[in-house]
Amino acid sequence: MAGLIFILVLLLLVACTADGDTDTATAVPETSIPGAAEPTIETTAVPPAGEEMANPLANTEWTLTSFGPVGQETAVLDNTDITLVFAPEGQAGGSSGCNSFSAEYTAEDTSLQMGEIISTLVACTDSGVADQEAAYFDALRAAIGFELTDDQLMIFYDNGQSVLNFTRGMPAAEE
Repeated sequence: MAGLIFILVLLLLVACTADGDTDTATAVPETSIPGAAEPTIETTAVPPAGEEMANPLANTEWTLTSFGPVGQETAVLDNTDITLVFAPEGQAGGSSGCNSFSAEYTAEDTSLQMGEIISTLVACTDSGVADQEAAYFDALRAAIGFELTDDQLMIFYDNGQSVLNFTRGMPAAEE
């Protein structure tokens, strides 16, 4: 009996879309099978083309300038370039000043969440670089929101008590 219901629902769906018009519903005559449950069709709302929620971080590149408690940020160590790149499909990555990394991210309105951070395992031997890298990764993991202007990005963490301050773009390549 369930197989018969499935076939009827499938035939109805094919009949509704056979003319290629997916924007209007086609009337389907009511039929019932004694003792059979009424079939249900679930739909998901999809925004019309071109009206998807824009991700303001997508396709942007940033260089970290300072981080720490709001109003008491610490500058990034000299000779380290800490970067963050946001791809449109929810992938982020960059450099921690020693290792390269990647993570999934979700940005909606002004909220930001970073997924598990995967990084290379180069030993950071310069003084303070390993500690700075650990602090950067911890801050990204704890991200809760962001504020974006034309050339600056602030990512808030520690329940909004601390901030990562970025400037737009990547550092110039060293010669």
